[in-house]
Amino acid sequence: MNIPDLTFPAMAFLLGALVVMLAIPFLLRWAHASVVLDLPSELRKIHTEPIPRIGGLAIYGGFFLIFSLIWVFFPRQIRMLDGWEQIFMVVTPMFALGLWDDFRPLGAKRKLVGQILVACLAYWIGLRIENITNPLNETFYHIGLWGLPLTVLWVVAITNLINLIDGLDGLAAGVSLFLMVVMAALAAMRGSMPLLCLPVGVAGVLAGFLFFNFPPAKIFLGDGGSYFLGSLIASMALVNSSKGEVVAAMVMPFFALGLPVLDTALAILRRGILGLPIFRGDRQHIHHRLLDMGFSQRRAVVLLYMICALLCLVATVFFVVGSRWWALLLGVLFTVALLSVRALGYVKGWDKLGLQLAGSMEKRRSIQLALLHGKMLVLEAENSKDWSDFFRLASEKLEKLGFHSFKMVTRVPGIEHSEWKPSHVRPWNIESAEWLEHVRLLRLGREVVGEIRICGYVEEDWLDHFDRLADVMGEAIEEGFRICHRKFT
Repeated sequence: MNIPDLTFPAMAFLLGALVVMLAIPFLLRWAHASVVLDLPSELRKIHTEPIPRIGGLAIYGGFFLIFSLIWVFFPRQIRMLDGWEQIFMVVTPMFALGLWDDFRPLGAKRKLVGQILVACLAYWIGLRIENITNPLNETFYHIGLWGLPLTVLWVVAITNLINLIDGLDGLAAGVSLFLMVVMAALAAMRGSMPLLCLPVGVAGVLAGFLFFNFPPAKIFLGDGGSYFLGSLIASMALVNSSKGEVVAAMVMPFFALGLPVLDTALAILRRGILGLPIFRGDRQHIHHRLLDMGFSQRRAVVLLYMICALLCLVATVFFVVGSRWWALLLGVLFTVALLSVRALGYVKGWDKLGLQLAGSMEKRRSIQLALLHGKMLVLEAENSKDWSDFFRLASEKLEKLGFHSFKMVTRVPGIEHSEWKPSHVRPWNIESAEWLEHVRLLRLGREVVGEIRICGYVEEDWLDHFDRLADVMGEAIEEGFRICHRKFT
């Protein structure tokens, strides 16, 4: 590509960055005035102060402007390009779904159903996987209706991969920026100016957003932003592929997403072993592990950026060398993944893996018991006579699970300050245990009306597990509290 061809992509990059940097100060003022904030009320939250979570509005606005201008400046090329309109038709409802959740939480199951419906829409309008390629002999196979589940899996998976890593300031936006560079490289190899200007422009949008999102963040992507970016990456990969083939145009971004792919695989395996719902958040993601190892947020983000950049380089090499070296590259990446799992402490030692799994089975039983007691508490809250009766029910459940202190402080009349301690404050069979406290903000809608504190003596091997148990019970107490508030007020 010659130098004059870079004029429009450069203009798209600068325009995207400028639009976002001008829009976000207005969004910050509006979010604080309207209380559209991300509160540090859950186990996996890292920030300690309320942060606006509507950064997706600025990112989508920048995308919409760039998308419209490309349509104006390159009408002839767009008419020759299959899938251009479909990109807009897929990312817009996916963004709307995430934004709706930012304003009014929908729950994991409803969001998954919404994502599947949008992915089905993508297939119906022609943005789909139609063929697969045998990497050994470059033979194409038409897959017919099997393209529907594969397309749904691709769109939903990539969308959730980006959403999953949005737990550290600047991480999801930075990784998405690297992915936009990969998308731009694919478009440049294909020789499509619209498909080149779009990812470059979105890269500019993300660069401007990172000015406000890099640690310490002033604004978050929110589900609207992460859903938009994930669906955009998935859609552009499908458009870049040649007539729906699953070739390097889709494999390349998948390799570049190696970091969230590994994180997702570990999360599914971890939650499956412990018996937790797959979509339940926890504080055991890769970025959480780095923070626990002593990294600051900035250093953790920069390290993960470097890993993502390296994976993008590997993906590019993968595209250039072709299928001859696929086995070698896959082997190298698999080896690196195993070493990373060990270094991050997910496996304490390969020789001790059996003992670790046995300990996980014991933790699984305790999780199942906590989930059962939590469900019972929510059901019994419907029949509680007054606030003191509900507090008694919660205290009984916590005592059966081995907790040693429970305090609820609220602004609600009748339960302003309630505290429980068992008769045996310190268990006789725990000599060298640490006293841990789990704090959860108590909310009615968007309003914070108090806090829940669950405490206990915990042995060293169960320190991380304590937070999981306390989070399960804290969520149940909060739900029961809402039921009682509706009943008694």
